[in-house]
Amino acid sequence: MKVLIVGCGNSDLSRELYDMGVVNITAIDFSKTVINQMKDTYADRDAMTWHHMDVLNMDPELIPEDHYDIVIDKACFDACISSPGSKRNADIFLSSVSKVIKPQGVFIHVTFAQPHQRLRLLQVSGYKWEVSFDKQGIPKPTIDGSVSDKSGDKHFVYICKKQF
Repeated sequence: MKVLIVGCGNSDLSRELYDMGVVNITAIDFSKTVINQMKDTYADRDAMTWHHMDVLNMDPELIPEDHYDIVIDKACFDACISSPGSKRNADIFLSSVSKVIKPQGVFIHVTFAQPHQRLRLLQVSGYKWEVSFDKQGIPKPTIDGSVSDKSGDKHFVYICKKQF
């Protein structure tokens, strides 16, 4: 299984997946400093690769089309659409992700954006995927390990499965 993590930052997600047996992982981030730190930190995990790259301008030689079984995003999309040009950035981001996923592959998008905010962006026929999600959301854990009961403190996970 080939996994791409976009906007990886210095998250432990890549390491956690690798340690669970998902070893063919490519992680990208626009911060060269972060990528260099992650390369050093995880140098012993030889099947993980790190690239300094903007998801809005992915290098097709390093991130080829129809190549990944899974693309994971946790908040990178949110960052891309939180500035001027957000509608254009949303389409570039989602089109780019759709292109690099194999048919029957999935895009896993984790966000605080509720369905009424996010579905209109994800459910575009040109992306060639079907979107599913849990309407209730996942309660956000707090720093002390408890779970927040505020309605706005929920993560939503959207699963976009690419069609043939």
